[in-house]
Amino acid sequence: MVEVIGFGLAGACVALQFQRAGYNVRVIDDGREGSSHIAAGLVNPVAGRNFEPSWEVEKAWERALPFYQSLGEGLFHSVPILRLWSDEKDRSKFERKRNLLKPWIAEVTDEGVLWAKGGWLDCPRFLEVAREEFLARGGEWHAAPK
Repeated sequence: MVEVIGFGLAGACVALQFQRAGYNVRVIDDGREGSSHIAAGLVNPVAGRNFEPSWEVEKAWERALPFYQSLGEGLFHSVPILRLWSDEKDRSKFERKRNLLKPWIAEVTDEGVLWAKGGWLDCPRFLEVAREEFLARGGEWHAAPK
């Protein structure tokens, strides 16, 4: 038996992945709507002020996108992400890393860079659908004290 504490974004993904792999899973959740219920759900392949590719973004993308899609239509929305230049120094930082960032660049303009392979997850709907699947597959749900 695998126990997962909390059924926010991370807990829901972990619980379903273990369950799909054949494990019996018990979720202990206090039922409070935390940050996962109000998260923007943005998936940005390049993060931060220093134009760093998100850690192992390609591996994560290969697993995450099919996982989200397996839960149904309309949960994940693939859209490019626009990163505006804050100033010339910002643009220069980007130019120094341009070759490293090439896999994620959709377009570069005078205003900024458009990242490909971005999007957003409808977090509240995802949590609802994930819980429905978890329970339909025989998962155990226990309410934690608040």
